[in-house]
Amino acid sequence: MKIELKPIRESYGLTKAQFASIIGLKELFYSQYEERGELPSKYVYVLWKNLDNFPIPEDFFHFTSFTLTTNMKYHNMTQAQIAKFFDISNQSTISGYLSDNIPMYEKKECFLKFDPFILPVIAHYHDGECDMEEIRDLVPKGNFILVEKRRIQKERRIEKAKNDKAQKKDT
Repeated sequence: MKIELKPIRESYGLTKAQFASIIGLKELFYSQYEERGELPSKYVYVLWKNLDNFPIPEDFFHFTSFTLTTNMKYHNMTQAQIAKFFDISNQSTISGYLSDNIPMYEKKECFLKFDPFILPVIAHYHDGECDMEEIRDLVPKGNFILVEKRRIQKERRIEKAKNDKAQKKDT
């Protein structure tokens, strides 16, 4: 994504080597990104996680592989169709995007071609009210909403097994 790295880096008082080490890159590679004024959004996310008040676009988390999966399912599209839709020649690239929840801000224009564009959010219900929260944390492996759902299901199975065992003891 387009980002003026040098003034941001200097505002933190960091050298190129220090900034590169935060991202996990060699200084040479980071220097090339800084010269071009762009950085893949996966590295922007790392900086956002590790530096206080790191500037990101307001809609940065609207464009992730989880959002892609959500829209792909909503629109009943295959990986091959998504590859064509995103103008990506290799379907395996889409498979790579879908394997982890990663930021995909560089593909913002492609996302906006979905009609309608579905933006996943976390809903919190309390006292009959619903608060919507933007997803701003990307769990490294898989769909974190499904992981949470599976955790709850596992807890329910364990509780049911305990209840069944207690009932057997009583009879």
